[in-house]
Amino acid sequence: MLKNLEIWNKIFDLKYDDPIKEYLNSCKIYCVSGEEFRKINGFLPTEEAKKIALKDFTKKVNEFGTKIKAKIKLSFSDDDIKNVEIIKNYMSDELSLEYPMTMIVYDSSKNELKKDIIKKIRNIR
Repeated sequence: MLKNLEIWNKIFDLKYDDPIKEYLNSCKIYCVSGEEFRKINGFLPTEEAKKIALKDFTKKVNEFGTKIKAKIKLSFSDDDIKNVEIIKNYMSDELSLEYPMTMIVYDSSKNELKKDIIKKIRNIR
């Protein structure tokens, strides 16, 4: 990991004394049932909170992909089939129209992973 972070830092001309610490500090975790998330977004049903978190994360990933001129794939997994279906529809009907990337939803509700790929071309206005 350290070697990859050093390569990353070289590519982007970044200078960190502790690249691992800097990497970990840049990771975003969305605890949709946590106090901090609820202070900002209110007390929401889990599936609605996950939509908000996913939209924010998708926006950040898209901005980063645009910045480095890379194709982005976004994955989401859940072990609750209700959340899987809601997020799959949300990605297909809304997020994929706004963000030009492949989106993948994994259903881990059973002893196997079921994979759905969502890819739509964004309408250019």
